[in-house]
Amino acid sequence: MDVNKRKIPPNVSNELIEAIFKVYASSKEMFENNEKDIYSQIDVEAEFQKNDTDIKLSGLKNMVKETMINRLDSALSLFKLNISDKSDMYDEAISLLSRFNRITSTFQKGLIEFNLYDREIIKIENALLYMLNRLEIRDLNIK
Repeated sequence: MDVNKRKIPPNVSNELIEAIFKVYASSKEMFENNEKDIYSQIDVEAEFQKNDTDIKLSGLKNMVKETMINRLDSALSLFKLNISDKSDMYDEAISLLSRFNRITSTFQKGLIEFNLYDREIIKIENALLYMLNRLEIRDLNIK
């Protein structure tokens, strides 16, 4: 390399110039690799968030189903609290909870027999299970 062709002061050695270019080239390569790493990390984080949301969805479904075994009213409330009010399922959840409260109140007043009450409770349970099985991430109230 001719120092004069690069318009570099004559007191700067060729070795120093070569070292500067090598550092520049390796810095550029490191930057490009870091950029690739950043994009791959963004992809990993997006996948993690998707998996995290899937876990929340699955967890909610299981929790509501487990609660349903002993406390249908609590399961209905839990379901309603975790559904976005913008989801169609929110209205369905309110309707089911209202229906449960009416049928329970009517039974407790002695206005209907146990067989009818039990049949209606089974219908509500089946409706809730159907809704849980249709539940999607977009229906959740995730903040």
